[in-house]
Amino acid sequence: MITLLTGLLPILQATDDAVLLKVNSLHNTYFDSVMWLISGKIIWVPMYLSLLFVLLKNYSYSQVLKFLLAMGIVFFFTDYFRPK
Repeated sequence: MITLLTGLLPILQATDDAVLLKVNSLHNTYFDSVMWLISGKIIWVPMYLSLLFVLLKNYSYSQVLKFLLAMGIVFFFTDYFRPK
């Protein structure tokens, strides 16, 4: 199973590169502005706040805290163990 997933990773990276280069090579002012917009960090704050609001509305504080802690651990390990 692990070898299947490690074999899939280069395919996904190549596909991601091809799509990004295709969109980037269009030289379209609309796509240029969209790419600049979604690559910023501040633009995602309303989405994260909305997600937090929905989680707190539908689940208890302890469940939301466990979920956020689990997501923090996942983000930590994916950033810490990424290829250099």
